[in-house]
Order: sequence, then structure tokens, then C-alpha cells
Amino acid sequence: MSLQLQYKKLKYEIKYLELEHTETETTFRNCIDKFEPAFRKAMGSDYKDPNEGKGVILNEKIKYEELPIEKEKIVKKVYRKIVTKTHPDKLEKIPNSKLKDKLVQQFKDAAEHYDNNDIVSLFDAADELGIDLPEIDESHINMMETNVQTLKTKVQRLRDSNAWKWFHSEEREFIMNQIINSL
Repeated sequence: MSLQLQYKKLKYEIKYLELEHTETETTFRNCIDKFEPAFRKAMGSDYKDPNEGKGVILNEKIKYEELPIEKEKIVKKVYRKIVTKTHPDKLEKIPNSKLKDKLVQQFKDAAEHYDNNDIVSLFDAADELGIDLPEIDESHINMMETNVQTLKTKVQRLRDSNAWKWFHSEEREFIMNQIINSL
């Protein structure tokens, strides 16, 4: 399979997984909101939560590794092309405020992607703007595959949580007893 085809497949898989992660986080928040009071009630009034105040980290940003210098130059070129098309100062003459707002948002997103070394999202933004992408190589594919695995892991962690299992169970009392007994 060509690298370009692999890139496109992984790009859409990442988009899907990002949406799935957002949906799973939203459902997880609902699970937690229902689970915590039920758990406290089942544990009794003397129970002190060892994790109180630590919270659950949601919307956690994916940490990307530093890029080699030659890759950094390529990414910087793509970023500059995006900025040239979307910088708010260059959009003053556009009468359509919806289009202007969309381009300004793309500018902000591109800056965030660039700052976080999120090449996949940066290249995707460039692609949406009709900017020619550099030749995709094996390192891009590897980064995208890592991104896919990270997203899958995050979704699975939420689905493996006690709150998720309890919330989605037909036998909540039984599951709650199992959770308490495992503590």
C-alpha cells in the first residue's frame, strides 16, 4: 500500500477516534455523576475517598514527541502556509463574517497543533485549506499509528472504569458489590 493511501486511511481513522473519544468522555461524565453518589451510599457515611480532590483527567491532550530538525522545517513550512491563508490580519477585507470566523478558528487550531507537534492535525488543516502537503514518509505514518493507539487506549480506559461498567450494567447492585469487594 502506498504511503499516501496509508496516510489517508489513518487520517480518517484518527478523526473517527477523536469523535469516539469525545463521545465516550461525555458518556463517562454521566456515568461518574450517577456512580459516585451510589458508591458513597453503598460504602456508608464513614468512607473516606483516597482519591478525593485528585479528580479524573478528562480532555487530556496527547503529548507528541519532539521532531527531528529536518521534519521540523517541513512542518514549519506547512504551518506558515496555513497562517498565510488564515491570519486574522489578512482577513479584514472578507465581508462574510461566518467565513472569516471559520478561518480565524482554523488559524487558532493550526497554532495549537503546531505548538503541540501534532503533525497529523496540522496536515489535515492544510489539506482542508487546499494547501499542498509535503511528501508523506514512514515517520509520518508511524506518528499517526501512535496517535491511533493512544486514542484507542484512552477510549478503552474510560470503558474499563468501574463507573462505566456499573452504569451500563443491568445488575448495578451486583456490580457495585463486586467493586466494593475488590477494594
